[in-house]
Amino acid sequence: HAVSEKDAANYLRCLPDTLNSSRTFSFAPSAAAAGRYVTTFLSWSLQSEKSYFSALVALTPSSSSSSLNLTGGFSVITTDSAIYNGDYQLTFQHGLSGVPETVRGNLQFVLVTDRTSLWSIVRWIDNPIGTDPSWSDLKGRFAN
Repeated sequence: HAVSEKDAANYLRCLPDTLNSSRTFSFAPSAAAAGRYVTTFLSWSLQSEKSYFSALVALTPSSSSSSLNLTGGFSVITTDSAIYNGDYQLTFQHGLSGVPETVRGNLQFVLVTDRTSLWSIVRWIDNPIGTDPSWSDLKGRFAN
């Protein structure tokens, strides 16, 4: 719901809470976006994730729609970790020219539990599908 509600606080709840977890967050962008936004992705962090999403939400009119469609499933599940693989389509009608409003790709989330037994995404790997822009492209554009 964080995407459809454009709620940065809710979005960040999916990522490690530094007060309850010693785990750090890492993001592996698509190769194309890594090449386009080299310096941005070299030091990507939890703060970068917050900045990008907050900027995206701030630049998207409140009346515009946004959505995330995930299709996939868990491939490995243990008591304290899980791996999710799936295709996605993310739409944010931000209205900026030259920046895609819909991106598609394949992602892998590595999730772990924290001290309070809540799950969070500690590793995120993004891959494009064909030549379509991927989530990494939005992150790189809005993080700057």
